Amino acid sequence: MKKPLVSILIASYNKEKYVKRCIKSCLNQTYKNIEIIFVDDSSRDNSYKFASEFKKIKTYKKKRKKFNSKFNTFYQIDNFIYGLRKSKGKIISFLDVDDFYKNNKIKNIVQHFEKYGKSKILFDKPMIYFSKKKVLKKNFYKDKGRGSLWPKFPPTSCISLRRNFFLKILNELKNKKFSLLAIDFRIAVISKVIFNDFKILNKYLTFYFQD
Repeated sequence: MKKPLVSILIASYNKEKYVKRCIKSCLNQTYKNIEIIFVDDSSRDNSYKFASEFKKIKTYKKKRKKFNSKFNTFYQIDNFIYGLRKSKGKIISFLDVDDFYKNNKIKNIVQHFEKYGKSKILFDKPMIYFSKKKVLKKNFYKDKGRGSLWPKFPPTSCISLRRNFFLKILNELKNKKFSLLAIDFRIAVISKVIFNDFKILNKYLTFYFQD
């Protein structure tokens, strides 16, 4: 049976120091049926140039839209939606360019979706990464009912979801009424409260970088 294609969507903006580390973590995945979509939001540094040096990934430099908000919420959402439209995978994994994956992350994500055919979305656990000498594991979430979601859910780079579910919730993600609500919180609320489908894999698979 052919393994599903997984699209890793990398959102980039002015983080040139971390581009190579991020991309290499994707290329080193033990699960090989992947495509890597790097979307740079008109960075003013060399982020796009560094990404373009990798021939095995798809790189895009998109024109940065203007949003009436001082927060980066909508810029990040716009980047991932752009990446979705350039991708082909049945499973989508998000990755902010300053974060990076363990090399067995995608393998574990695919195993979950194959085992649980009705599952639409999956969070894995983050390792808070300061440096090679300082990595903290944090148990983000214990389910105590609908009122316990905020703020204990894993960050954006820990989110993987089925493509058809991403397409289904696009309008909710693009809602401009709540400029403070980042994509990770929007997806967490939508999946838990509306669809009652909220699962955190009990494995630490993502390095969540603290600059």
